Amino acid sequence: MRLMNISIRGNGWLGLIAALFFSLAISCGPDSATAPTPQAQTPPADVPYSLELAGFSIDGLPGLHSSVYAGDEHQLIILAGRTNGMHGFPTVRTTGSAPSFPADARNHKVYLVDLANKKLLGSVSVDGLPQKIANQLTSSNAEFALSNGWLYIVGGYGLVNKQNASNPGLTPIYTIPTAMAIDFGALVSAVKSGKPLDASFAAANIATFDDPNLQITGGALKVFNNKMLLILGHTMNGLYTAGGGTMTQTYSSSVRVWEMSATRAGTSVKLTATMNAMVPNHPYGVDPSLDPYHRRDLPVEGAIDAAGNERIVAYGGVFVAGRFDGFVNPVYIDAAAAPAFVNLSVDKTATQLLSQYECAVIPAYSAKAKAMYSTFFGGISQYYWKDGALHHDPANLNINPPIDGLPFINSVSTLKNNYSSGTPATNQYLHLQQSFPPSPAQAPQCAGKPAQYLGAETRFIRAGAVPHYSNEVLKLDNISGPGVIGYLVGGMTADTMYAPANSCASNMIYTVSLDPSKPTATKLLVAPAP
Repeated sequence: MRLMNISIRGNGWLGLIAALFFSLAISCGPDSATAPTPQAQTPPADVPYSLELAGFSIDGLPGLHSSVYAGDEHQLIILAGRTNGMHGFPTVRTTGSAPSFPADARNHKVYLVDLANKKLLGSVSVDGLPQKIANQLTSSNAEFALSNGWLYIVGGYGLVNKQNASNPGLTPIYTIPTAMAIDFGALVSAVKSGKPLDASFAAANIATFDDPNLQITGGALKVFNNKMLLILGHTMNGLYTAGGGTMTQTYSSSVRVWEMSATRAGTSVKLTATMNAMVPNHPYGVDPSLDPYHRRDLPVEGAIDAAGNERIVAYGGVFVAGRFDGFVNPVYIDAAAAPAFVNLSVDKTATQLLSQYECAVIPAYSAKAKAMYSTFFGGISQYYWKDGALHHDPANLNINPPIDGLPFINSVSTLKNNYSSGTPATNQYLHLQQSFPPSPAQAPQCAGKPAQYLGAETRFIRAGAVPHYSNEVLKLDNISGPGVIGYLVGGMTADTMYAPANSCASNMIYTVSLDPSKPTATKLLVAPAP
């Protein structure tokens, strides 16, 4: 309180009392300058940053999906995967003439791309490599990781042997039980210079290791807790048909913990691999209808838990046994001591409503807000957004076109783990003014027409300078201003939600810019009543 300078003249104590009363009235009475009206506090945004997408294509780079990606925005290797769109659903009788995975739609080349400068730096065929290696490098949905200068590739759905020239549709196809290590620097150098990938290159720069426990496709390979984790997925052997009559299928239902180490041994490469654990350790003794790990073809990304520790999360996935349904409860993979090395837990309090199938995910963590944000881009989903609400269609394969209950979508959404209250709460938020692709003008072209549903098998490639944790989670608090954080590459696109007439591999690439000062307009997603 500021003191008043008052002169007292006459009246003794009465004057003093009057002066003090006057002083208190002036200092403590209502005064708009010293007693401001309380202002309402703006609640924090559900997604406190915004993302902007800008599409482009690169001459010489075709549409690809279900591929292997390794490197950064300046030197990105893309290999394996497929050049066509959604696989077919032939019957047993027609699988020879119209195979679901035609051999001629395999990607036979290794591409080296500079995303930042929108340039193709080179491409080389893998057909000159030994057949075993070439088969894996043209497979679909192999698992992969880049670690200490070595590109590790595990499994994949590929050819058993050389293609049957007289009847390509009947060429045997299965899940490959092999881990491969490639000297990444040597691969980049060869592709950039146009040197052939042949038997001599393989002998000097590639090693393989075979084991039935590596026979996985549609899972993920992550480096975590000083181990290599082969996460979920399945084994599919034989030609895929709608009735399943020409194939066998077994889900991994586990995380397989491996030690893998590639080293130079003179003029060749040596790969050692040891499986330390399978978690849970009885995957084939569980009733599939009760198995929460019966998942494949799913997004698997890094995250940060409530205590600030790094973890891996398996989101979504298909199929719930015996049903055309995706999973909605995330699986957390946390570090543990030997002999398991990891601990798995299913979060039944968290519900992921969109983007069950493998798609691009951008994970970001804010220590200040104590919140983990995982943004999903389109893909194939358990639910879809229409007319201001979520919907789910029951499967009906007896109509034309058939409905399988898992539509292609173009929604962008963020799953938020909020740790600030002490009791973790997880919600998913729709980005109201955003879709993937971002506009018809930036959509991939299928049969000469823009395809408005994108995201299945798309990958996020982080820009190298963006602050991040060792498990690839972005450090949101360390991103000081608007800027490019990465790129969305490849994927499968479609013109309709179900049974698309036009489906193709996307040749579009999208620059992703993040503005930490501009929140996203969102809508809390709530599952419809059964």
